[in-house]
Amino acid sequence: LAKFRSRAWDHFLELGLPSRKTSEFQYLPLRKLYSKEIVLPGAATLPFEKVQAHIVKGAERSVAVFINGQFQALLSRFEALPKKAVAVPLFEAFRMFGSFLHNQSARTLQEETDPFVSLNGAFTSQSLFTYLPPNTICEKPIQILHFVTADSALISPRIEFFLGALAETKVLATTVYLGGNGSFVNGALHFSLEEGARAHLERMVFGLPETSWQFDAVRTFMKKDSYFNSLMATDGAETVRDDYRVVMVGPNAEALLNGCWMLDGTREAHTHVKIDHQAPFCHSNQLFKGVLDGVSRSSFEGKIYIQKAAQKTEAYQLNQNLVLSKGAQAYTKPNLEIFAADVKASHGATIGKLDDEQLFYLEARGLSKKKGKELLVRGFSD
Repeated sequence: LAKFRSRAWDHFLELGLPSRKTSEFQYLPLRKLYSKEIVLPGAATLPFEKVQAHIVKGAERSVAVFINGQFQALLSRFEALPKKAVAVPLFEAFRMFGSFLHNQSARTLQEETDPFVSLNGAFTSQSLFTYLPPNTICEKPIQILHFVTADSALISPRIEFFLGALAETKVLATTVYLGGNGSFVNGALHFSLEEGARAHLERMVFGLPETSWQFDAVRTFMKKDSYFNSLMATDGAETVRDDYRVVMVGPNAEALLNGCWMLDGTREAHTHVKIDHQAPFCHSNQLFKGVLDGVSRSSFEGKIYIQKAAQKTEAYQLNQNLVLSKGAQAYTKPNLEIFAADVKASHGATIGKLDDEQLFYLEARGLSKKKGKELLVRGFSD
């Protein structure tokens, strides 16, 4: 990985760290992050019995385990993957697929605009590469199970998926904190989808220490007729940030991005999305919802680019926020840039509070005020 990490570090130096003046980071308390004293984590392990308790049903034989950002081959299980599928550490993948991976990594680094993603590449060590050959369908979901045990550490998990033509898989990403106070988890998850490939991604980010930071970058490169469906849910931390970049280079590709954050206390969650329509007849849909209480903060910035060649595009974006207290703050900034003439596109955002008339109606039917609020919040989130 030396060459890859060196290129990533050089690119990070070119980009430089963002500031509050950088639009994609303007709502993040970066000064808190930059004032942290963090170190690289040492080697760690866990007994398999403890790992097993967090494996979701159906993924018992298709789980990739990470501890403090490092892939743990001995704790992982891949027996349920199709025979021709490949799941190996990234350094082995560079030996197996040679120039192909070097060329692809060089392209992705050159196109990357988020310095934290380049920082991930510079500090990644035991990463995971998964390849599904053409026409390969994973009957069982693949779980990415990441344990964080190190305090005040820079943790850089990296997972890359390459799906051949008509291949299909479902990925469940779970982060379990068994420590991690004051740590900065800076993760990257890449999908490369060939023609007709289909990928489903679910990420659950709950139970983080209040002093922890977690950045997750999802990068998806889509060819003709490919499909990508992503769902994210979190209750925040000192700061949680999700950054999506989806590039559609082939016609008839479809991307669905959904997310929900439910924040209380001083927790924060921030989402940034960029979808680049470069080919005709593609479809994208974004729906992100936030519920905020206490003095929590959230932000959403979504960007849809429809290039001149992307005629007959359909692209939709919606961010809805429910603010339950006077101290909570929700910022939203949807964007559209359209250079094609024949498209259907829309973007919208809402920030509001609970409807007093709906709450009164529920109380008049015998529900307590607390239960009525819970039902209204659940109805908003569904």
